Formats: sequence, structure tokens, C-alpha cells
Amino acid sequence: MQEVKCIQCGEAKSVIPARVKTFKFCSVRCRSEWRKTEFKGEGNPRWQGGIRTKRCQHCEREYSAPTGRAYSAFSKSKFCSKKCSDAGGYRASGEQHSRWQGGKKKRSAGYKAWVNAVLARDGLKCRKCGAEKVELHAHHIKSWKEYPDLRLDVENGMTLCFKCHWNEHSASNENGVKSGEVRPGGAEDNPEPSQRGNFLEGVTTRGRAYRRWSGLCETCGVLITKRASDVSKHNFCGRSCASKYRMAQRYGSSMAVMPPRAP
Repeated sequence: MQEVKCIQCGEAKSVIPARVKTFKFCSVRCRSEWRKTEFKGEGNPRWQGGIRTKRCQHCEREYSAPTGRAYSAFSKSKFCSKKCSDAGGYRASGEQHSRWQGGKKKRSAGYKAWVNAVLARDGLKCRKCGAEKVELHAHHIKSWKEYPDLRLDVENGMTLCFKCHWNEHSASNENGVKSGEVRPGGAEDNPEPSQRGNFLEGVTTRGRAYRRWSGLCETCGVLITKRASDVSKHNFCGRSCASKYRMAQRYGSSMAVMPPRAP
């Protein structure tokens, strides 16, 4: 054994010969105290040479990385402040936005919820021919283009099967259905619905496969329908019912959930 002194506190420790060259500290505490002062600036093994500065892409003034800010975050930054970020492109729209896709028309954020609400209200039946277990669409009674204020109004929607929806629109209509052709074999453009769970599986008139789930709200028992990708372990008709369920789970029988109603 050979005695070697700690470079922080100076206390001598007995170590084996193989550790004489690598021994520096007598404890983790001494190593931490030494790094607080010696691992700064050029003493840090990750030192990359002086204060790093960049030029703001909006106001064009130079700025440096704030104290404690990770170098990786600084290297990705483009603006000196949030104010410049908002004005210089962070909240850009149209062609200036980083996710611009060439002016494609998209439905609003509430469109999917509107479709689910219309189909659930009508009990997953076509309101014209009464068809069930086929591809169903939510149709705007007053057009999407001419009545923008009624686009997400459930009363302005009605459930139609793909055939009836095709009859409501012409092929030249901008909002029209792409195809109404029935596939051979008498499948009416839809294979048999899945026997597992409450999923309806089929192929849309545009050639895309789809899966839709229908069931009862776990709180109030009203009929609801969702895309298969939106189905979770517990399903509710809205935030109110979801909150009541969570409260019942948290506080027990004092906040009991109402028994489901018959559909």
C-alpha cells in the first residue's frame, strides 16, 4: 500500500499501487468541492472556447447564451427573445410557416368532434334510407362554404350513408363525394362488420380502410361513436361526464356515477 494525498483536502490515503497514478480525491464530497471551482471555463473538459454569441434573425443584434442555458438549446435558437421570436417567425402563418403544405384546405379543429356528435345523435342510421352497418357520413344541411357560422352546429348536420350522400352532391361539386360506385360481390362497399367488440370495419368510397367504434357513455349512458384511433379504456360523451367519472373514482360512493341508460 502507498499513501497518496487528496488534491482537495490534502488528507493522505493508503491505496494499492495500481491506483497511485489515478487517485485524486479521498471522497465524493472532495471531488464535488473541487469541481465547483476547477470545472469552469477552460478547466472544463467540454470547453469550446469563450463566450458564444449569435445574431438574432429578427432584430439582428448579437446575443449570447444566458447563464445556465444548455449549449444545445442555444445552438438551435434563432432569436434573442420571445418578442423577436413571435415577430420573426415563431408564429408565422401561410407560406412563411415551417409546416406550410401548399395551400391545402383543411377542416377546422372541431370538425371531427362535430362528425362524431352528428352520427351519435342519429343512432348510426342513415336519415334517408335507414341503412345501418355501412359507411356513414355527416352531411351539412346548409353548405360548408356558404354558411361558415353553421359549420360546427350539430343541428346543421344529418347522418347519410355513402349512397345517399353521393346523391346529395354532384361529381363537380367542390364539396362532393369522390365516388359512389358499389363494389362487386354485393358487399355494398363494406365488408362484414367485425364481430370483436363494437367496431365497424370497412372501406370508404375513396378506397381507404376505416374502423369506427360505437358504445355508451360510461357516465350518462348516451350513445357515442368515435374513430377507432380515438377509443380509450374509458369513453365518455364529453368533458362533463369524464370529470364526473374521475370524481367518483377519487372520492368513492359519495360521487357515484349514474347507471347507464338504455340506448
